[in-house]
Amino acid sequence: MDFLRRGARKSKLDRVRNEEIRRTMKRKETIVEAIRQKQLVWFGHLKRMDEERLPKILMEWLPTERRKRGRPRETWKQGISKAMSERNLGPGDWNDREEWKLGIGRRPHTL
Repeated sequence: MDFLRRGARKSKLDRVRNEEIRRTMKRKETIVEAIRQKQLVWFGHLKRMDEERLPKILMEWLPTERRKRGRPRETWKQGISKAMSERNLGPGDWNDREEWKLGIGRRPHTL
């Protein structure tokens, strides 16, 4: 937001909302949406990996220790499944790279 705010020549002292700055700079995407998109890119890459690769093994790993008291934090996998359901992506969609890129909002690679 700092980059967009500077481009719009508005400081925090001007008390202009982030939504207004995004609208004037014609930017729809928030930082949260950008992070979710990058997570989905990595998730698709991870799911297409061979089973013996270390990142894939670590993703499937379940810790043996008990969790702390209180409300459990949202896990990375839960966030991924929520982002997939928001974009109407299902399990196995990551196998087709071009369709996966279109589903998560990235442009497909063209030659």
